Amino acid sequence: MNVLLSPVLKQIFIYIFTTAIFYLAPVQANSDSIAQPILAVGMIIVLAVVITDQLRKQEKQFFNLIALIFVAAHACAFSCFILAYQEPDQFTGLHTRTDALYFTLTTMSTVGFGDIHPVGQAAKILVMIMIIFDLVFIASLGHALSDSLRKNRTKSLKQTHHDH
Repeated sequence: MNVLLSPVLKQIFIYIFTTAIFYLAPVQANSDSIAQPILAVGMIIVLAVVITDQLRKQEKQFFNLIALIFVAAHACAFSCFILAYQEPDQFTGLHTRTDALYFTLTTMSTVGFGDIHPVGQAAKILVMIMIIFDLVFIASLGHALSDSLRKNRTKSLKQTHHDH
């Protein structure tokens, strides 16, 4: 087994790398620096790479889906945190990175406790994008499960015909 290509190690690296960027990336109020938007775009690019990898392989493996959700949650949470940090009136109750991740996960899971919520227009647009992502992801997951069931049924029927 090639350690560098191990799927489990790849997933662990994605989780650690994503979480490290999320918690360690510097964010400053009223900054003219392009570093913050570059970091947000960078996380979105990582999300795009994970999505592309998932679609290219068409394996629909559990770990790939978890990686997709994990990176998407951190990318969305980082975007929420930057927005709340730059414009504190955009969200109610969002003050820390953990608040942002908590809000993102409750939104993505459709739980939505209401303790943290968007107030400003930019925050509402960001949350709408997150909801659209959720809907597309759920539809894609449903399609993948349906496709997998169909392939397994076809394979099972072929196996039954060959056995007789």
